[in-house]
Amino acid sequence: LAYVHGSHWHGSLRLGLEDLATLSATIVSEDGTVRDLKSDDHALIITLLDANQTVIEVASSGEAVSIQGLKTGSTHVTLSWQHQGVIRYTTPPFFIEVDGTFVSQPPLNDNDTIDHGQYDPHYWTDPLNGVMMVEAIRDALIPLVPEREAAIRFRANAYIAELEAMHQAFLDLRENIEIATMLYGGHNAMYYFNTRYQLQYLNAYAGFSSDAEPVPQAITQMIQTMREQNIEHLFTEKMLAQNVARTIQQETGATILYLFDMENVSPEDYDAGIRLIDMFEHNLQQLKIGLRYRD
Repeated sequence: LAYVHGSHWHGSLRLGLEDLATLSATIVSEDGTVRDLKSDDHALIITLLDANQTVIEVASSGEAVSIQGLKTGSTHVTLSWQHQGVIRYTTPPFFIEVDGTFVSQPPLNDNDTIDHGQYDPHYWTDPLNGVMMVEAIRDALIPLVPEREAAIRFRANAYIAELEAMHQAFLDLRENIEIATMLYGGHNAMYYFNTRYQLQYLNAYAGFSSDAEPVPQAITQMIQTMREQNIEHLFTEKMLAQNVARTIQQETGATILYLFDMENVSPEDYDAGIRLIDMFEHNLQQLKIGLRYRD
């Protein structure tokens, strides 16, 4: 979801009305020691910076905190690590937004199960989730090959810097676009990305599996939205069937732009040595076209 870097946060939290989020934390000291919040000696504390606000309600319960959206608006909290009854560390202010139109997960078909894609696995489409993945791999590798620690940390830091640069580029994109709606004709894979950058996301699939069936009503809504908002571009992916994208294109005359969902690549791209950063960069350029980036 988010992490502290120096004196600031990367990431924030967005809730719908009445949504209840339960957050835990991973606390790593400067020397690499991981603090076990499950121990009775430790606790995670959440504090409202404005005690009079009514946007959210918060509570602390040992290793986790809870946040519930009460009304539309935004506010800030801090998170603190308490050790043996003493506050040892307090984060910078953490931004929380409550949006009455926000849905925390896309609607699911009544017959969806875990096997058919009830939970969205595409967390890698968010570059800040990529940062957490790199950190997890780094921390798992070092104990296995401690003699390579310096090299592992060097490469991890370099990769994290690239991912954070992509995050900043996407933030710049979000601040300078005329259209804040991504219409996606591929399978339901871009939810994490659109949540991170607060883009409205319209997709024809209720589940998250690559072989899910499109929902006709959703296709109709996408066509209607394109007409009402004068949207000229539709996004999709190359590696799956183009039936939905082609149907919408025939109805609206839209231009199709292709994005990587980072889930698979063509043999040609693989042989060319394409990297995750290359895919993010490609998506950035396509999104600038389709969302009308103001340079």
